[in-house]
Amino acid sequence: MGKNPCGKILVFGPINWFVGGYSLREGSVRCDLRGEIHSDFRGRCDLGSPRLWDDCMGDLFGPVGLCQRDLESSPPERIATAFAMGEYGEMRVFIAIPFRPELRPPVEVLQKVLKRADADVRWVTLENLHVTVQFLGEVPDDSLPVLSDRLRSEVSRLESFQISFEGVGRFPQRGVPRVIWVGCRGNLSRLQGVAERVQRCSIPRNISEKRKVFSPHLTIGRVKSARNQRVLLEAMKEKEAEVIGSLEIDRICLYQSILTPDGPLYEVQEEFPFRTKKSS
Repeated sequence: MGKNPCGKILVFGPINWFVGGYSLREGSVRCDLRGEIHSDFRGRCDLGSPRLWDDCMGDLFGPVGLCQRDLESSPPERIATAFAMGEYGEMRVFIAIPFRPELRPPVEVLQKVLKRADADVRWVTLENLHVTVQFLGEVPDDSLPVLSDRLRSEVSRLESFQISFEGVGRFPQRGVPRVIWVGCRGNLSRLQGVAERVQRCSIPRNISEKRKVFSPHLTIGRVKSARNQRVLLEAMKEKEAEVIGSLEIDRICLYQSILTPDGPLYEVQEEFPFRTKKSS
């Protein structure tokens, strides 16, 4: 059994059932299922599967008096009330550099050009653009104040600096691309220093260490399948030298990632500004 990693959201409407960020079936409501959830929920599955029901659904719904038939026939309000069983103990978070609104228009133009390839890509919304410094995943709520204090102490010693965004690339470099990005140029050693400070801060009690090689980039799209891959790669190649603009790096932010059927929502939980640059 594991804790439900879904965000604290309740939405009514003709959308998918969502548990821990994964779609279970077509339904009329998405609600956060509070409490313990079986690990088998970490994937797409059929709500009517006998094995799934026997292994998981009885444990989850039994305590609140719902059976499989209830789930198929009850109004959203009934189901939502049944699941309102307490507060979560974890939050899905990451640390990133915010992308300034004034740089969004050239990214929008670039995305429009690449969209002409009609590839199967989920394009990052302009409001969600950011440069990830470290993804932490599910973090216990009681660890966040410790993390915030350490981040605030570390970055308050840093001076702001500039980086530029230019060039279009992808991960991985071979095979079917999964991520489309704009590259970072300029003071990358300073940016690496920020990442190292963040990594030092992100292992207080109850936060597991998740270190990866820091490769700064601005994700603008995530490829869902190989449809029209060749046309997409050709369009990307034509934009290899695309220049987006420069950004003053003067803060990092702690974001919460909320998974929804239409893509993730990113909410800033706290900002950590660098110290004011000394005047010359």
